[in-house]
Amino acid sequence: MKVLTGHRRAAHERHVGPLRARCDLVVDGALAPEALAGQVWAAAAARDGRGRVS
Repeated sequence: MKVLTGHRRAAHERHVGPLRARCDLVVDGALAPEALAGQVWAAAAARDGRGRVS
């Protein structure tokens, strides 16, 4: 399967990049899974039960 790296980067910049500012949580996929899980659990624990950050 041929991977179009430039195409993937362009799609990321067009669709994912603009939404980063509206996200409640942005994680670094280069971190170890344990560190990522800790970030996600900490963000979930900070929510007030209605999907809002308290």
